[in-house]
Amino acid sequence: MKSLIKIIMTGAGLISAVSLYAGENTITWAEAVMEAAKRNPDLVASYAGVRGSRAGYYGTYSDFLPQVSVGSGFNRSGTESQGFTTISESYSGNLSARQTLFDGFRNVANVQTGKAQYQVSQANLQGVKSQVSFDLKRAFADLLFSQELVVLNEAIAERRRENARLVDFVFEGGRENRGNKLLSTASFHEAELGVSQSRRDRQVAQKELLRVLGRGGDGDIRVTGNFMPTPPKTKPDFFKIAEATPRLDVAEGQLDVAKAGVTRAQSQFFPQVAMTGSLLQSGNGFYPEDSGWAMGVSVSFPFFPGGKSLFDFQQAKAEFDSSQARLRGVSLQVGVDLERAYQDFLNSMERLAIDDELLEAIEVRAQIARSQYESGLISFQNWDDIENLLIIRRRQRLDSVRRSIIAEASWERAQGKGWIF
Repeated sequence: MKSLIKIIMTGAGLISAVSLYAGENTITWAEAVMEAAKRNPDLVASYAGVRGSRAGYYGTYSDFLPQVSVGSGFNRSGTESQGFTTISESYSGNLSARQTLFDGFRNVANVQTGKAQYQVSQANLQGVKSQVSFDLKRAFADLLFSQELVVLNEAIAERRRENARLVDFVFEGGRENRGNKLLSTASFHEAELGVSQSRRDRQVAQKELLRVLGRGGDGDIRVTGNFMPTPPKTKPDFFKIAEATPRLDVAEGQLDVAKAGVTRAQSQFFPQVAMTGSLLQSGNGFYPEDSGWAMGVSVSFPFFPGGKSLFDFQQAKAEFDSSQARLRGVSLQVGVDLERAYQDFLNSMERLAIDDELLEAIEVRAQIARSQYESGLISFQNWDDIENLLIIRRRQRLDSVRRSIIAEASWERAQGKGWIF
């Protein structure tokens, strides 16, 4: 047990799920990434959104092609005169086509809108990938932490048991009072409570990981693997990173959509020009022999639609101005979020390094204090204070590892990066 605690508590920033958890329900980090990439509901929905946007974008080009339709008809009629009924039948078939020559750049605006919306959906997909990567790394780290916390708490409970036995032995020898004996026993029971609570916390962490993976129901899933958070050696160029983030790409795409909306609104102030053509076959028999054709050019202009064109343009212009302001706001916010995430990451790594030093020191002190108490050189109170501090530092150090992993995941998310591709 002591060697297991040493594995958990030593090292610089390393959190390791030991082979104790290897089994059928054990999943590695690489396997978790692959499964989440295929089954996470948010990712599945985002991929579908991209496919829909792509289809909508390609569909906008249909406005530049001629619209062709065919039709046929059959008509049977009768007339009565002087007691006689005359039946007549007629057949017809037609082919018609319409080609828009000029629509005030409305079709161009539709293409621009479709393209911008497609780009927004792609940027949203990248953002979802980044978020799911963060959720997965946090859930994986939480379960890894929960698993090792159970092991740590079990080791603490065993140490508390040994301490209680030692105090009992000293009490029986007449060198300890009853209050300290009761306190050592209560501390052991408290350690057992910590084991029970950490096991329940592990169940919650398992459910969260299953949710991110896209699995349903319950499962005694375990994780195994190593994480070694490593901050950049040099300070990043936050401005350059911000330009490539999905949040900024989404804001830029929304600005393009608004710009196309202005073009579409302006098209109402231009005439609409189209060329039409048709072929017609008609007659009393099938196949009709009489034929005809027609070709023409039509020009229409909504001279006064009640002021709607002007109001549509003003609305589109206002939306464009709003999108410009939102883009600037997002650009500023992304820069702040990047700086904050990076600083939090560095702070967590520095905190972890300090916790390593403090834990090493208190481990040595606890070893010395135990020998001193056995020899009667220090009081129970002094020894118990050191034991309590040891437990606090062990748990704090393990939590610092977890926090550093999550801080690294937050830094990756702020950049729009992740493990899901």
